[in-house]
Amino acid sequence: MYSTSVMWRDTARPVRIGFLDARAAAGAFVWLLHMSWPTFWLSLFLAAGFVALGHFGITPPAFLRSLRFALAGSERPCFSLYQERRRQR
Repeated sequence: MYSTSVMWRDTARPVRIGFLDARAAAGAFVWLLHMSWPTFWLSLFLAAGFVALGHFGITPPAFLRSLRFALAGSERPCFSLYQERRRQR
């Protein structure tokens, strides 16, 4: 299907199992280790969340970064005195 010279192009694509992001398989794995109704619903909820993120074209790491930005705000404090002195000039 692909020649060996262009196989590197597929390395940046997210791993998928059918229409589902492969990271959603972690919830199914937890459910297989501990089969109960709460873990089943948790894994189903995680899978639905990954499908929703995929529908909007957002990867889970990008969603977590945007969530962190929304919670922490846009201004970040300086922890280095060198950077603080450099900003005051």
